[in-house]
Amino acid sequence: MCPGPERRIDDGFEVFEWSNSPGPTPDQSHHAYRDWLKERGGELKGDKLLDSPYIEAGRREDLHATTWTFERGLDFIKESQGQPWMLNLSIFDPHHSFKPPQSSLQRYLERFDELPLPVYEAGELENKPPYQSLDHKGAYGGSAGFAFDEMSDSDTDP
Repeated sequence: MCPGPERRIDDGFEVFEWSNSPGPTPDQSHHAYRDWLKERGGELKGDKLLDSPYIEAGRREDLHATTWTFERGLDFIKESQGQPWMLNLSIFDPHHSFKPPQSSLQRYLERFDELPLPVYEAGELENKPPYQSLDHKGAYGGSAGFAFDEMSDSDTDP
């Protein structure tokens, strides 16, 4: 059972590593990825790139949340040898706020002008389920920014 901010039910898992996002906030009392990152001296913030509030490089690959997830999964498999086990890995990325390691992002920075912009026409969401309009107004129902209507062409395709 996880002592963190989300009440966990007895779902049959004996091991549960809590990390609900790659950028934990200081008010989260338990966050396994943050603890792992602190052990390695890693920072919790990324670096802004270009002239856009949306383009940001994340941590180096060796400190990235995806690396942590795979390392914990591999450790679990090694520790479980000789006994039955089941592993469920939930990889956070790619999700907003899209912060790949700079080494991965760098491959695309020079080619952003070649990437096609998302295709959207005004009114096309009128006959769609409400959640599609909410997501159009911003990630996670508008609560995490990234409102498509407020982004410039350079924000979506620098």
